[in-house]
Amino acid sequence: GTGSSDFSVSDHFVPAEFTFDNQQPPRRGGPLYRLGIPGFVANEHPAFSLGVGRRALDTIADIAQSKRRGLAQPSGLATRAVFQRDLGECDLRLRAARALLEEISEQAWRKVCAGDTPTVRLQAEMRSAAVFGMEAGLDVVTRSFRYAGGTAVYLTHVLQRCLRDVNTAAQHLMVSNSAYENYGKCLLGLPADPMG
Repeated sequence: GTGSSDFSVSDHFVPAEFTFDNQQPPRRGGPLYRLGIPGFVANEHPAFSLGVGRRALDTIADIAQSKRRGLAQPSGLATRAVFQRDLGECDLRLRAARALLEEISEQAWRKVCAGDTPTVRLQAEMRSAAVFGMEAGLDVVTRSFRYAGGTAVYLTHVLQRCLRDVNTAAQHLMVSNSAYENYGKCLLGLPADPMG
């Protein structure tokens, strides 16, 4: 939905003050634009994934009250210990990823509000946290989809849409797991590139 690299305009003049060059300091827009790339977009990807993860988890929790998997299962999915365990873990995973993202975002926001730009390490940390949040949402959606069984594969089912949407979002370069390698370089004191 962002239109990234999907369209171009020719024979039209765009004044420099209406452009965004991530190699130059921002010309306008306030602290938000000092976050730089990837910090500028690091919140968008995991926020989407965690929201979809929450929708999927809430959906499967509702379905579990009446869902039976297999002909020999006399009671609903909600009574299975393995489901209860996964439901609890998934809830905590979503909340933990969100808390981490909020912690790192607040640190970056304080820095840009003070007139500074995030360090390479903070940029790498923001991007890695974005990947972590994306992966948490992806895992929760996948587990929820699997527990729903065959009814979830139909285009009209919300869990099918959740699975498709979160997997599509996880393909974006910004949430590539290469971000972990780059952050690891920072932790080791090695040269790193926030977009590495």
